[in-house]
Amino acid sequence: MVLKFGDVELLGPFSRLDELEDQPGLFVILCYKDVRFEPLDVRIAKLVQTEVARALAEPNWTEICTGRLRIGVLYSFDEAQLDSIKQQLLCEVG
Repeated sequence: MVLKFGDVELLGPFSRLDELEDQPGLFVILCYKDVRFEPLDVRIAKLVQTEVARALAEPNWTEICTGRLRIGVLYSFDEAQLDSIKQQLLCEVG
């Protein structure tokens, strides 16, 4: 499945770590509530699966999201592209 935020397309939504790959890319922590995906955080990662696991272990996600946490991903080795996409997605973060 593909998630679209403006011109940006992400793979997902993923709900389990084993669905993710340990490759370079960008991930977005999403809150799924009322049939909508709200971006909560955007991060560039050298190893997406590993860094998503760390991010989800941080406290307070249940305070921020009363729905279900999901992950959107864009795998890429192009750091300039990832930085540009991160800036676009940050405009979507509430």
